Amino acid sequence: MYSVGYFKDDDIKTQRKLLDFLDIQGFKTFKIGKVIGKKAIESQCKIWEESRPETDYEIDGIVIKVNDFKLQKKLGYTSKFPKWAIAYKFKAEEKETQLIKVKFQVGRTGAVTPVAGLKPVFISGSTVSNATLHNKDEIERLDISIGDYVTLIKSGEIIPKIIKVNIDKRPPNAQKVNFPALCPICKTHLKKEEDGAIYYCNNINCPAQVQRRIEHYASRDAVDIEGLGEAVVKQLLENNMISRIEDIYNIDFDKFQKLEKQGKKSAENLQKAIENSKNQKFHKILFGLGIRYVGDRTSRILTNNFSGIDEMIKAGYDDFLEIEEIGEKMSHSLYDFFHDERSLRMIESLKKNGVNFQSEKKNINDKLAGAKFLVTGTLKNFTRIEIKEEIEKFGGKVISSISKNLDYLIVGENPGSKVKKAEKLGTVKIINEEEFLKLIEKKKPLSHKDTEEK
Repeated sequence: MYSVGYFKDDDIKTQRKLLDFLDIQGFKTFKIGKVIGKKAIESQCKIWEESRPETDYEIDGIVIKVNDFKLQKKLGYTSKFPKWAIAYKFKAEEKETQLIKVKFQVGRTGAVTPVAGLKPVFISGSTVSNATLHNKDEIERLDISIGDYVTLIKSGEIIPKIIKVNIDKRPPNAQKVNFPALCPICKTHLKKEEDGAIYYCNNINCPAQVQRRIEHYASRDAVDIEGLGEAVVKQLLENNMISRIEDIYNIDFDKFQKLEKQGKKSAENLQKAIENSKNQKFHKILFGLGIRYVGDRTSRILTNNFSGIDEMIKAGYDDFLEIEEIGEKMSHSLYDFFHDERSLRMIESLKKNGVNFQSEKKNINDKLAGAKFLVTGTLKNFTRIEIKEEIEKFGGKVISSISKNLDYLIVGENPGSKVKKAEKLGTVKIINEEEFLKLIEKKKPLSHKDTEEK
């Protein structure tokens, strides 16, 4: 036990005291002792890395934390991790094995990934026989050939990765690995994204992509259609019963129940699961569409910022970019997807079949309705996550940069360059934390759009 959720105890003000308290409660805790200074930290990391094989449980590193809880709160968090803690990862275990073959796989987005087939080897707790080679650049960097002896690690103790080739042991008949110019499935010419390392098959009808897109759409993390797994999707494709995601909602179940290994009951169950999927939450349906770079978290962020799919289709590149945690690459991908005729035809077909494309209505106060906020500096009463939740609770939105669409800049201690940018723009109201609190207590602010209309 190394942490707890919310608690209030004036006597527990440090990580050390929290661990002492957990000890008294009977929990097992891990203690090194109070460590001060870089050299002492380095020494402890080295000691534990060397003694790692003797521990009676699996560890892959050590987390170094600021002891004082007040300091932790002052340092705060980014959107992904605390600023008051850092992980030191131990060097990964290395094993040598032989490369038997390389297979080029086509993913649901058209990305072509080389996968190494290896002579099975036991490493970091499991037997490994496959490892990703990532992309063409990695193959060239390794200068790898079929038959080579390679050094393998588990990246993050999980993902097998080849880090080097033993050239001295290369067999005389070793065959150099060459990245294909054509898609290994449909033979379409592969294209590389500008400033990227991944080669893509841009044929939306490529059989490998179609199957994986449908599998992704039906998966548990997306619309969750039980019974529509890899084998059934493949069977439906081979029997020409579906060819696109939207075809799922027009399956001939009389024909389906006559397929091998199927029957009346399996047809009824699948039909019911498909019907239920129409009412799935919008963020899961959006994730299921397989937009490049848009994962589960991004789908949730998007559906929190747009009322439905129609609003996303009308949105411009800058509208996506303004959303916190949505960067340039993702904004381009979203804009391109919602301005592609094939995507629009798919969305229209899904809508006609009754698929839900509306965000959930939240019970929110409308005091900040229509207003867009940005925060700079350290706040006294809120973390970044807390202030964002507070703004959204009252109907406002948090965006990621200074722009003509910004209404309010909330300024805390030690603000950055955003203040000068906002002053230069001249249309942004700059307020402090106390003024924000008065804002949500007393009156409803107007956004720039409302002001322009008046």
